[in-house]
Amino acid sequence: MTIEILVPDLPESVADATVATWHKKPGEAVARDEVIVDIETDKVVLEVPAPEAGVLEAIIEEEGATVLSKQLLAKIKPGAVAGEPTKDTTEDTEASPDKRHKAALTEENNDALSPAVRRLLAEHNLQPVDVKGTGVGGRITREDIDAHLAAAKAKAAPAAASAPAVEAPAAARSQK
Repeated sequence: MTIEILVPDLPESVADATVATWHKKPGEAVARDEVIVDIETDKVVLEVPAPEAGVLEAIIEEEGATVLSKQLLAKIKPGAVAGEPTKDTTEDTEASPDKRHKAALTEENNDALSPAVRRLLAEHNLQPVDVKGTGVGGRITREDIDAHLAAAKAKAAPAAASAPAVEAPAAARSQK
């Protein structure tokens, strides 16, 4: 199980903050309550400690990034030992948000898709990577699936209209 490190609640009058300094790098061991990152607002610098001991698995927001309250900053693998191989996510941290979203869509246990969207994808035999998401962070919504199906139907309609008309069976013509 991975522990997510989130931006703490920001003061009421502060809309966003900036990631100031990372004290640890991916793959390094962290102790419980050890400060791993500093978040700076226009009024205060917040120290974000590790909630459990483990290994810093991935940094999601790099230094200088603007972040909001409760936004994902990093992931810790609890109980892991530094130098022990963990799932390498440095590729994900260097990727654009779109690449991270597509990677999330291909994972089996996919929290990026709502249950309704998963059901619609299964009903219509669609893969998540085939549908362009317009939701927050590029997430797929029900409307995206509806639009994808409408576009596919529109492509199929001209092909069906240009097909030659099938003649009525001889038995139907003889009854006239």
